[in-house]
Amino acid sequence: MPQEGIWGWDNPVWRKVLVDALGRLQIDIAAMSMPAGLATEATLATLATEAKLETVRVLLASIDGKDFATQVTLAALLTELQLKADLTETQPVSAAALPLPAGAATAAHQVTIQGYIDAIETLLNAGLPSVLDTDALKVREQNWPAEYPLSAAQIALLQAVTVGNFPATYPLSAAQIASLRSESFGGNVYSKTMTMTDDNATRFEAATKKLRDVVIIVSDNEMLLGETGAEVYPVGVSETIGFTRVDISTLYFKNAGAGDNGTITILGVEE
Repeated sequence: MPQEGIWGWDNPVWRKVLVDALGRLQIDIAAMSMPAGLATEATLATLATEAKLETVRVLLASIDGKDFATQVTLAALLTELQLKADLTETQPVSAAALPLPAGAATAAHQVTIQGYIDAIETLLNAGLPSVLDTDALKVREQNWPAEYPLSAAQIALLQAVTVGNFPATYPLSAAQIASLRSESFGGNVYSKTMTMTDDNATRFEAATKKLRDVVIIVSDNEMLLGETGAEVYPVGVSETIGFTRVDISTLYFKNAGAGDNGTITILGVEE
């Protein structure tokens, strides 16, 4: 059986566990494997050499007392940059040279144009009077002749074209004569009476009938006069309406009251 103290089983025997003078457990490590990538004394020696530490000290000394940006100054700087990015402020532009777009005028081209302008100015100064007739809006060149004589050929051409060469009459073709007759009046007196038989709109003449000095007389009952589907003008009993010229085939009549058949008489001249 083990003696008094702390023992540990180390198969196949018991062994007494070592402690220091204060009774704390003593552990001796003979060997221990290092995890991959763990810094060793050798690697640490390359990272923090005396030369590198001196470099860091010099760098820290150089920035000692510098006025570093605070959160407030950084916020102000951000605001300023945003304003410039939004183009709400006047933007300073500095350009030593800019590429020209295709076809842009160059200094050489401007010199050429200036030469043309100078030549025009010279011609104007030499050819125009100093005072222009501005009231009549006229610009006259000094060297123009007062008269422009015609050549013999031009005079002969004008003499060949005279009123005597035009025919005295211009006969019309049969088609032209027929067209004129269709647009004219016959000259006969026209008279016709129509009595309504229902309340439908009725056309006074089925075919074209052109009259002048037309008089329309309504009797029996009041009538409505107008175009088909738009008979809105009332004509009372014994009331007359006149037209200087009208195609009465375009006139439609309709009873003003349901079942109140009226009578229409039209007089006119076909000429």
